[in-house]
Amino acid sequence: MKCSKCSALCADADAACYACGQPLGGLTSRAAQSTYRLAGVFALLGSGAGVFLAEAYAKREYIEGARILFAAVGIVVGVTLGFVVGWLTHRKGEA
Repeated sequence: MKCSKCSALCADADAACYACGQPLGGLTSRAAQSTYRLAGVFALLGSGAGVFLAEAYAKREYIEGARILFAAVGIVVGVTLGFVVGWLTHRKGEA
């Protein structure tokens, strides 16, 4: 394989380029940036879904705390799903 930064020939088992030190086999900077954006979008969607779920399922006397809690859980789940989906769509070396 060739290094994406300096085009030096590297073995498939190498973790980094011997010439420039660039990590091999990971996401490119453009793919990483789009993965972070996708995770952010999923986090926003998760927080919105969490607030709506709190409205539907929480008791009236606990609604304010439930909104915050459900939104926080939605953000965590959304970021996790966003990173997984982004990683799966930007993997290198697939046919």
